[in-house]
Amino acid sequence: MLREPHAVRLRKAHPQRPYATRVAQDKRAPTEPGTLFQLDTMHPRPLPGGERRHSTAIDSVARVVVAGVRATASAGTARAFLAALVARMPVPVQAIQLDGGSAVMAGFARARQDRGIARSVPPPRSPNRNGRIARLNGTARREVWACYDGDLDLPTVQEARWAWEETDTTVRPH
Repeated sequence: MLREPHAVRLRKAHPQRPYATRVAQDKRAPTEPGTLFQLDTMHPRPLPGGERRHSTAIDSVARVVVAGVRATASAGTARAFLAALVARMPVPVQAIQLDGGSAVMAGFARARQDRGIARSVPPPRSPNRNGRIARLNGTARREVWACYDGDLDLPTVQEARWAWEETDTTVRPH
């Protein structure tokens, strides 16, 4: 008597998820300054008188902040912010953790690769993986943008932001 063979299910291999790139094993718990920077861009609101983009990077170990204010978010401003980050840090930047925002991805990726800086992207909807920069952005919203009453032209706003950055990095205990 002939019997039909049991159907065997083949499992499909899941493609690699580009948004869930893991941090390299030796970079998971950074212990030296410059090992991992968290970077984010926010749009402070309300600002009557034009759009402003606030880019911030924080060293996960030393808590050194590098910030910049630009008129718009574009590939050129992202490259300029990366150049400022590398120039203003006393230690070499080894890796950057981004939340995957499209505002910085296009031009930023090429500039980052040219400098030999590694990148990691936490999974979506996981703010605990990018906690230092999320906390810093909230502090900047409360202490800088909610209290700012100066002129809204770009050089004046940048000076006020840099003054707060200096206070946050040198005076405030971390």
